[in-house]
Amino acid sequence: MSEERLPIALKREIREKAAVVKPLLPRGTNNIVAKEFDVSAQFVADVVVGRRWDLRILERLTEIGEENFKRAKQLNKRLDKIKEETKRDGSK
Repeated sequence: MSEERLPIALKREIREKAAVVKPLLPRGTNNIVAKEFDVSAQFVADVVVGRRWDLRILERLTEIGEENFKRAKQLNKRLDKIKEETKRDGSK
Protein backbone atom coordinates (compact mmCIF):
# COMPACT_ATOMS: atom_id res chain seq x y z
CA MET A 1 0.00 0.00 0.00
CA SER A 2 1.10 3.52 -0.67
CA GLU A 3 1.85 5.76 2.25
CA GLU A 4 -0.78 8.43 2.91
CA ARG A 5 0.53 11.83 3.92
CA LEU A 6 -1.23 14.45 5.94
CA PRO A 7 -2.09 17.56 3.93
CA ILE A 8 0.39 19.71 5.83
CA ALA A 9 3.22 17.23 5.17
CA LEU A 10 2.32 17.10 1.48
CA LYS A 11 2.24 20.90 1.35
CA ARG A 12 5.69 21.09 2.93
CA GLU A 13 7.06 18.52 0.48
CA ILE A 14 5.64 20.39 -2.51
CA ARG A 15 7.19 23.65 -1.27
CA GLU A 16 10.60 22.02 -0.96
CA LYS A 17 10.39 20.52 -4.44
CA ALA A 18 9.08 23.76 -5.97
CA ALA A 19 12.27 25.51 -4.89
CA VAL A 20 14.03 23.62 -7.71
CA VAL A 21 12.01 25.57 -10.27
CA LYS A 22 13.04 29.01 -9.00
CA PRO A 23 16.39 29.22 -10.86
CA LEU A 24 14.64 28.19 -14.08
CA LEU A 25 12.20 31.11 -14.09
CA PRO A 26 13.07 33.90 -16.52
CA ARG A 27 13.00 37.52 -15.45
CA GLY A 28 9.49 38.98 -15.39
CA THR A 29 7.75 35.68 -14.67
CA ASN A 30 6.18 37.05 -11.49
CA ASN A 31 4.46 39.85 -13.42
CA ILE A 32 3.21 37.51 -16.15
CA VAL A 33 1.75 35.01 -13.70
CA ALA A 34 0.28 37.81 -11.58
CA LYS A 35 -1.62 39.16 -14.57
CA GLU A 36 -2.86 35.67 -15.51
CA PHE A 37 -4.33 35.08 -12.05
CA ASP A 38 -5.22 38.68 -11.19
CA VAL A 39 -3.01 38.83 -8.10
CA SER A 40 -0.09 41.08 -7.19
CA ALA A 41 3.42 40.32 -8.38
CA GLN A 42 4.50 40.40 -4.73
CA PHE A 43 2.05 37.61 -3.93
CA VAL A 44 3.57 35.50 -6.72
CA ALA A 45 7.05 36.30 -5.41
CA ASP A 46 5.96 35.14 -1.94
CA VAL A 47 4.71 31.87 -3.44
CA VAL A 48 8.02 31.42 -5.28
CA VAL A 49 10.07 31.75 -2.08
CA GLY A 50 7.64 29.65 -0.05
CA ARG A 51 6.10 32.27 2.25
CA ARG A 52 2.63 31.81 0.77
CA TRP A 53 0.71 28.91 -0.69
CA ASP A 54 -1.27 28.86 -3.93
CA LEU A 55 -1.40 25.61 -5.85
CA ARG A 56 -2.52 27.11 -9.17
CA ILE A 57 0.38 29.57 -9.13
CA LEU A 58 2.83 26.79 -8.26
CA GLU A 59 1.48 24.72 -11.16
CA ARG A 60 1.89 27.62 -13.61
CA LEU A 61 5.39 28.43 -12.37
CA THR A 62 6.31 24.76 -12.78
CA GLU A 63 5.04 24.79 -16.38
CA ILE A 64 7.12 27.88 -17.15
CA GLY A 65 10.17 26.31 -15.46
CA GLU A 66 9.75 23.11 -17.50
CA GLU A 67 9.53 25.08 -20.74
CA ASN A 68 12.65 27.05 -19.86
CA PHE A 69 14.51 23.89 -18.81
CA LYS A 70 13.74 22.26 -22.17
CA ARG A 71 15.02 25.36 -23.97
CA ALA A 72 18.20 25.33 -21.87
CA LYS A 73 18.82 21.66 -22.70
CA GLN A 74 18.37 22.35 -26.42
CA LEU A 75 20.76 25.29 -26.22
CA ASN A 76 23.31 23.14 -24.43
CA LYS A 77 23.14 20.52 -27.20
CA ARG A 78 23.56 23.19 -29.88
CA LEU A 79 26.55 24.67 -28.06
CA ASP A 80 28.13 21.22 -27.72
CA LYS A 81 27.66 20.72 -31.46
CA ILE A 82 29.30 24.05 -32.24
CA LYS A 83 32.15 23.23 -29.87
CA GLU A 84 32.77 19.90 -31.61
CA GLU A 85 32.65 21.51 -35.05
CA THR A 86 35.14 24.19 -34.08
CA LYS A 87 37.41 21.56 -32.57
CA ARG A 88 37.40 19.59 -35.81
CA ASP A 89 37.97 22.68 -37.92
CA GLY A 90 40.80 23.83 -35.68
CA SER A 91 42.66 20.51 -35.89
CA LYS A 92 42.81 20.50 -39.71
